[in-house]
Amino acid sequence: MFNFLFLPSQYCVSKLTVLELLLKIAHHVGDDIILERLLPYILYLVNDPLPQVRAQALKILSQCLHLVRSMPRSDANIFPEYVLPSLSWLTQDQEVIVRIAYAENIASLAETALKFLEMAQLDFANQESNEDDDAPIQYQVNTCFSFKTFSSKLKMLFLHKF
Repeated sequence: MFNFLFLPSQYCVSKLTVLELLLKIAHHVGDDIILERLLPYILYLVNDPLPQVRAQALKILSQCLHLVRSMPRSDANIFPEYVLPSLSWLTQDQEVIVRIAYAENIASLAETALKFLEMAQLDFANQESNEDDDAPIQYQVNTCFSFKTFSSKLKMLFLHKF
């Protein structure tokens, strides 16, 4: 008689479990699978009616996109054309838990978007030099960069200027 009271929480637990499973799968599959197969499901759950699911989907989205190290050229504009428009409404979400999740993950998403932009710019530069057109865009971590070194050079430039 009162089974309908338990349905929303049951579905919520199932959806949260699916999100955790998608993250675990993302650790074991290629970048193209993350972008083409997992990302649409996660973004679908970002629009779920349950706030706990929306918040967790946003966290899982951030973590999954952070795992991507290369992308096909067809996905070069995935952030400005697909990811960011799907998330833009979350800043006005009525539920505090969703806005908190957005605030916690926006920096990570911005860094990942910058990584994707750098990969696209690198790809554009490589196309001009007529390199392989079918190769995926690879992300290369600059191991020589050090924030401490950058900060000290910035201070030296500032002091030198005045």
